[in-house]
Amino acid sequence: MTDQLKHCKVTQLSTNKSFYLSMICGTNKSFYLSMICGMNHELQREQLWLDLNDISHSMEDAWCLMGDFNTIRFKEYRLGGNDVQDHDVKELASLLETCKFHELKSTGAYYSWTNKTIWSRIDHAFPNDYWYDVFDYTYSYYLANSLSDHTSVLLQFPTSPRPITQFQYCEITIAESKEEPGAETAGKSVAPMR
Repeated sequence: MTDQLKHCKVTQLSTNKSFYLSMICGTNKSFYLSMICGMNHELQREQLWLDLNDISHSMEDAWCLMGDFNTIRFKEYRLGGNDVQDHDVKELASLLETCKFHELKSTGAYYSWTNKTIWSRIDHAFPNDYWYDVFDYTYSYYLANSLSDHTSVLLQFPTSPRPITQFQYCEITIAESKEEPGAETAGKSVAPMR
């Protein structure tokens, strides 16, 4: 833990009414969460990137970075103010590539911070490659602005029943032919297809 980063393990104990089932079957899902509150200036954030890089070297579990990174990922993530320079997006892009993080699909407000003249998307949720081994589908939901100059970001874990795989049986009969190879299988059923 640092002044820009809080790191913890999160364990899902139950989903609605399935608490008892999850305890019996051992289906509790866990992941690591790092809450980010990045400093305002690029040089001040260097230690944050180093700390996250250090954690990523030993991380072999689902992990999500979430919070105020105080930097944008793409030039389009800022409206108003000074023109975005390449170095403005490079620090975050470098972290995501090095540590194998991805931006979650999102819904809700597009910009997550404003001072009424500049609008930026500086609050993010980035899961790592292991995330999708644990969670089928996750997205981030950006709430509408309220009293803060930041919008809140929620991780959403929609539940949908997995489709039931149905057994399909296909019976094929091979026509009898004395001239073609494999005539010895004529009239016999072929194994079912799955």
